[in-house]
Amino acid sequence: TACRFGQWLHGDGRAAYAELAAFSAIGPLHDAVHALGHELAALSHEHRHAEAQQRLPDLLALRDQLIAQLHVLIGDIADKQRTGQARHAP
Repeated sequence: TACRFGQWLHGDGRAAYAELAAFSAIGPLHDAVHALGHELAALSHEHRHAEAQQRLPDLLALRDQLIAQLHVLIGDIADKQRTGQARHAP
């Protein structure tokens, strides 16, 4: 919850969208982005820059997954507002 997105995720986001399956998939992705980011920062701090750069595609892939899941959530929110139900089942 140290980043602004984490604060939203565990606060207003959870209060508004916790019942949506798409929302529950976001937390683990967010945590994975942070965990890998910390690993890469530690490698860099240890002057293991080549190793950190080799893992950068993994971080970018996690970022892309998180963004894709946010798009699913946006769709579910729109569907819920239109019909009262989300389009993706848990």
